[in-house]
Amino acid sequence: MVIGFHGNPNFEDPPDNPRQAFEPFLTALEEEVERFARPVLAVHGDRHDYTVDHPLVRRTTGQRLARFTRLQVPGSPAVGWVRVVVTPGADSPFAFEERVVPRWKYW
Repeated sequence: MVIGFHGNPNFEDPPDNPRQAFEPFLTALEEEVERFARPVLAVHGDRHDYTVDHPLVRRTTGQRLARFTRLQVPGSPAVGWVRVVVTPGADSPFAFEERVVPRWKYW
């Protein structure tokens, strides 16, 4: 499953400001990822840094949800895109290749 949204819900931050506004979304996301029991990829932008990690933590145990992968796509000044390859049934079904457009092509 792939979920896309713009804003970074501040997975890394403690559950207070500015993450507090995202708490209902993060709680629902955690519950649904556990219920779905298959790999989930969340794609978002906002902070402009290329990031691939597993930032969703189960609140009751403090354990990371390994089936949840986050891809934060790059942004200005690193203009480009990310190629995602999905291999069904693999232990790590998502593979990523960051593609940055050379600066001379867009300035």
